[in-house]
Amino acid sequence: MNLDLETRLLEELSDEAAFALCELLNELAQAFESRYYHQLLSYHSARQADLFDPDQPWIRRQPAGD
Repeated sequence: MNLDLETRLLEELSDEAAFALCELLNELAQAFESRYYHQLLSYHSARQADLFDPDQPWIRRQPAGD
């Protein structure tokens, strides 16, 4: 996923608004990770397992989609 977030951000925010938005985004990220923790862990583990060939573990594979 490649989002160009830099161009989507507001040009100017007050200090208070920037702090409030940052707090909201942090809380959202924490709630998301808490809610989907097992799915995220499963996905990460599956991708890690795909990086190594069990017959030749010294050779690292390229991750899918990279």
